[in-house]
Parts: sequence; C-alpha cells; structure tokens
Amino acid sequence: MNATIRYLALVSKAPHRLANFYRMYLGLRELGRSPEGDVSLTDGFYNLTFLLHRPDRPDPGFRQIGIAVDDVQELEDRLRRHAPGAELQPD
Repeated sequence: MNATIRYLALVSKAPHRLANFYRMYLGLRELGRSPEGDVSLTDGFYNLTFLLHRPDRPDPGFRQIGIAVDDVQELEDRLRRHAPGAELQPD
C-alpha cells in the first residue's frame, strides 16, 4: 500500500493574513475561501488550509493531516489488526 500526504490544516486567528503571506512570498495559489473565514491554498500537489479559530475549535496550531492511500481495504485491514477501534474519516 502506498500513502502520500496531500493535505494539512492549521487553526489560526488570522487565516487571511497567513494565506496572503503564503501566496505572496511562496507562490501558492488560492483554492477558495469559506463564508466562515477559512482559506485553502495549493502548490498544485499539496493543499494547505488555514481554519479560522472559533469557540468550537481547539486553540490555534496544527490540526489535521490528509493522507491519500491507493488501497483503502488494505488500510482498513491493517487498522483492524494494529489499532482496533480506529475510525477512518474519508474526505
């Protein structure tokens, strides 16, 4: 089974400012903005999302990682053996 990191998410009190920095100085492209204030960027391979800090979210910082796998069944089998009770959250 091959696995590749494709997505990272961070909670920020000023996601628009972080997004502007990454766009201006690192050349990332904006994918979109949510009505709630989240901003998603890409370099064409990886996606990076800055989530607006809200009362229902944890404190600012790293929050999510998205990993693409080529064989979900194999992953599920491994999880059953090595991490019973773990749940996958497809995105």
